[in-house]
Amino acid sequence: MTALSPTLSWYFARNYLLWLALITGSLAALIFTVDILELLRRSSGRDGIALGLVFKMAGFKLPYTAEKILPFAVLFASMASLYKLTRAQELVVARAAGVSVWQFLLPFVAIAFIMGCLQVALFNPLGSTLLAKYNALEDKKLQGGMSRLSFGSNGLWFRQKEADGRYSIFHAKKLSANGTTLENLMILRFSENRTFLSRYDVTTADLTPNGWVLQNGWQSAPNQLPLALKDPVLFPATITRAELENSFAAPQTLSVWSLPSFITLLESAGFSATRHRLHLQTLLLTPFLYTGMVLIAAIFSLRLPRRGRALKMLVGGIATGFLLYFISDLVAALGLSDRLPVFLAVWTPIIVVLLCAISVLLEQEDG
Repeated sequence: MTALSPTLSWYFARNYLLWLALITGSLAALIFTVDILELLRRSSGRDGIALGLVFKMAGFKLPYTAEKILPFAVLFASMASLYKLTRAQELVVARAAGVSVWQFLLPFVAIAFIMGCLQVALFNPLGSTLLAKYNALEDKKLQGGMSRLSFGSNGLWFRQKEADGRYSIFHAKKLSANGTTLENLMILRFSENRTFLSRYDVTTADLTPNGWVLQNGWQSAPNQLPLALKDPVLFPATITRAELENSFAAPQTLSVWSLPSFITLLESAGFSATRHRLHLQTLLLTPFLYTGMVLIAAIFSLRLPRRGRALKMLVGGIATGFLLYFISDLVAALGLSDRLPVFLAVWTPIIVVLLCAISVLLEQEDG
C-alpha cells in the first residue's frame, strides 16, 4: 500500500473545499432570499418596519439557518467532489498506484470533522447570539412586543398580557420544585397605554387554572397607601406552566459554552431541561454527523457508474443523507418525550450509520 503524498492530499482537500464553499454559499444565498421574502410578507401592513430592518433581521437569522444546512452542504460537496474525481479517472489512477480508499478519503473526513469542531466551538456562539437578537426583534416588531422569559441567578422575569390590553411584569426570586409556585414575587401592572396601575409584593403566588393566587404580601397603587393582603388574592393568569417552560430562552439561542450552566439553573428551579440537553448533545454530535455524510457520499460516488446509472447513484446518496437526518430527528423526538435517554436518542442513529458505512466501504474496497 502506497502512502498518500502531501501534494495529492492537498489536491484532494482543495478540490473538496472549493465544492464546499460553492455549495454552502449557494444554499445560504437561497435561504437568505427566502427569509427576506417571508419577512416582507409578515411585515406588510405594519408600521415602523423598513426594508433595512428586514435585511438586518434576515442577516441575524442567517448564521443559524446556515448551521442547519451545513450537513447537506457537506453531503452534496462530498458527492460532487468524489464523483468529479472518479469521472476524471484520478481516483482510479490513485487506487492503481496502491492508494487505498481510506487514504484518499482521509482529507475529506479530516476537513469535515475539523469543520464540525469549528462550527460547534466558534460559529455556534456567534449564530446563537445573533439568533437571540433576531428573536428579540421578531417579538418586538412582528408579535406585539411580547418578551420571552428571562432566567438567571437573580431570579426570573416574564411578561403577561391580559385580554383587555393590560399587561404585568413578574419578577420572582425563586421557583418551587413543582414549577407552579413563585416565591418572593413582585408584580408590576400597567394599562394598555403603559400607565402604571398597581404593584404587588407577595411571599408566594400559586399558578392555578383560575389564575395566580397571591398570599402574604402588600398591594400598592399611585396616590394610595400600601394595603396588606390579609386574604389570598386571585390575580389574572394568561400563561400556563407549559407556556412558561416554552418561554425560556430557546436552546438554539444559547451557545455550547452557556448550555451546561443554563441546564443546571433550569433543573435547580424545578423545570425540565430535556430540550436543552438534547440540543447540547446534538451540537457535540456535529463533527461525527459530518463524517457520516462524507462516508455516505463515498459509498455512492467512488465507483464508475454504468451508462445511465450515474443519476440514480447520486439520487441514492442524497436520499440516504436526508434519511439519516430524518431518522435522527425522529429518534430525537423520542428523547424529547423522555421515552429514550437523551444520549441514546442523539447518538444511536449516527453510530449505526458510521458502522454501516464503514462496513460497505470495506466490502467495496476488499470484497
